[in-house]
Amino acid sequence: MLIGLTGVFGSGKSTVLRMLKRRGLATVSADALVHRLLRRQAVKAEIRRRFGPGVFAGDELDRKQLAALIFADRRRRKELERLLHPLVLEIILARAGREAARGKALAAEVPLLFECGWEKYFDRIICVAARPVTIRARLAAAGWPEAQVRRRLAGQWPLTRKAARSDLVVWNDAGFRKTAAQLEAGLPALLAARK
Repeated sequence: MLIGLTGVFGSGKSTVLRMLKRRGLATVSADALVHRLLRRQAVKAEIRRRFGPGVFAGDELDRKQLAALIFADRRRRKELERLLHPLVLEIILARAGREAARGKALAAEVPLLFECGWEKYFDRIICVAARPVTIRARLAAAGWPEAQVRRRLAGQWPLTRKAARSDLVVWNDAGFRKTAAQLEAGLPALLAARK
């Protein structure tokens, strides 16, 4: 079984992914996969070709410069997504196959799951939710400037739309225990059935 874990920027998806791992599920993060892909020479060469040397510091990709570029220009962001997303999906599906052969479910944290049209690849989808005020406070405490938060959130579907298309919504703004309790209550039924 392949479970998608999604939500908006700052909702606490990584926290819920760790809870799923403690519950015995195999886990993978699309963001972590992107970071690995950005270290591949072939990917860096393609980024240099498409985006120019300004997003590099010598031979190393400057992720902050790249992020500043893509979040300021929707067209450039989509171009980077067209390069990276197929590679990420390929890795997730291959890992899901390996885990299935071992009799394990895989939970994949994919922030842009719906935006990419990937829901067809997942047996079940969990949306991690939090109130906007909680998200903004969380991100401010982590040092994210408000302008960057707005740009990132603008590139994602609203939380209400993601929640409406998910099989389980877990609210992650009332403390760790309450989040864990919601997951514990909803996960058995989620794991028992396929789409």
